[in-house]
Amino acid sequence: MKEDQHPSPASVDGEPSQEEFVAYEKEVAADEGMVEPAVAMEQQVQEATTLDEQTGQASDELEHLKRERDEYLDQWRRSTAEFQNFKKREERLRVERERAANARLLKKLLPVLDDLQRGSQHVPEDLSSNDWVNGMLAIERKLWAVMEQESVTAIEAKAGDDFDPLIHEALLTQPSDGFESNQILQTLEAGYKQGDQVLRPARVIVAE
Repeated sequence: MKEDQHPSPASVDGEPSQEEFVAYEKEVAADEGMVEPAVAMEQQVQEATTLDEQTGQASDELEHLKRERDEYLDQWRRSTAEFQNFKKREERLRVERERAANARLLKKLLPVLDDLQRGSQHVPEDLSSNDWVNGMLAIERKLWAVMEQESVTAIEAKAGDDFDPLIHEALLTQPSDGFESNQILQTLEAGYKQGDQVLRPARVIVAE
């Protein structure tokens, strides 16, 4: 059995004196004062270790959350860019479809404009004041005004102009004095374009 580190004080007759008892109490208190700080320090070490472990786990979780955040942010950015590209593509297609539909309608109106122009160019002089003739001329002006609003212009094709296959269509070629080869001799049907788009080429006779 382990001996008591602090045996009870004893006097000569077996009973401790008051001085011995006080000294004994001081010795025990001193030893206990050394034990308590050691226990407290060990507890602090354990708490610090636990805190380090918890901090490490929290740090790992934080890094994981950051990675998830970056992934979601990257996906959101890609989705946003794809949606913006989709909107731009749809808008471009919408404009192209409208332009194509508009061009088809204008092409269908060109023969009507041709007939009105031919009619106005061959009105007999004695009918120039006729109400019916004036009505036809008014329709021609209104139709041409609509064409101008849609940026429709006539294609130049005068006699002597060089033939351009991009805007002219040669219906006939023939030799002719005074004209060089590939020059326009006569315009048989007017051509029109809307902006840079040819609605109908000018149909012409070309010198050989």
